[in-house]
Amino acid sequence: MNLILDSPTELLALRSRAARRDVSRIVLAFKRDDVDERAINRGLRACGCDTGAIFLFIAIASMLIAFEFGWRAAWWIVGAIVFGAALVGKIAGIVFAEWRLRATIDRLT
Repeated sequence: MNLILDSPTELLALRSRAARRDVSRIVLAFKRDDVDERAINRGLRACGCDTGAIFLFIAIASMLIAFEFGWRAAWWIVGAIVFGAALVGKIAGIVFAEWRLRATIDRLT
């Protein structure tokens, strides 16, 4: 559902995750600059996948480097490290996106 906002004070309601549940896109009718509108819409759709992928890449690269230096681990340890890195990265991405979205909303109000 697209949501058209006519004033900056209407943005304050979007600080709550429950208020953004069915909103897929925000249109800022009171602002002509599209930068803030894009930042808000990016925050609405953020799932943390990009940060999770970065954490996963760093974990795999670190394990490959450690393997070259003689580190040997059981398969379940490698799996736990890979799963943990992806999970921590995804959570960090979601938290950072939420913080960035709220900062943009606060800046506009």
